[in-house]
Amino acid sequence: MKEFKEQKRIDLSYIKWCGWQKTALHFIGKPLNFKEIYSAQFQKKFLPLFKIKKLFILKQVHSNRIIELDLNKSFSSKVIRIGEGDGIYISDLTLVESGFGIGIFTADCLPIFIKKENKLIALHCGWRGLASGIIENALDILSPSLENIEVVIGPAICWKCYPVGREVYESVTGLS
Repeated sequence: MKEFKEQKRIDLSYIKWCGWQKTALHFIGKPLNFKEIYSAQFQKKFLPLFKIKKLFILKQVHSNRIIELDLNKSFSSKVIRIGEGDGIYISDLTLVESGFGIGIFTADCLPIFIKKENKLIALHCGWRGLASGIIENALDILSPSLENIEVVIGPAICWKCYPVGREVYESVTGLS
């Protein structure tokens, strides 16, 4: 099993995971403010740190919707919102050019990355998405066989720091 390694650059702390060939996962903590992701200052400072030329993101809405990134399209912006949902699907990683990045933003939600052969799905998993089947949707996309699936679950807030109520428990587990 590959390990996470803590990294520091300028005033930014992050965890790096390099378990997949040509694919590194960076989990960025404070003090980054993602509300300013479209600003020129953010793009000038942040994107070069990770050698990102194009960053693909979603309008995350706590759903079970997964959107396929169309790598045949031409994009002129540096930060591209590809739609509304909580998962980004890349059907062929061999088409991904150097400098492409995917942004999944989490606080109390889980970042989950699922890879099978040359396919990758990046998920933003809040309790509403989990309860409505976002993981099942991701596995359906990668089926018919679930052999050779690799999963990385990124850092998340713990239950001691973020207790949940009965309604969340019942929604996620289906138990009352």
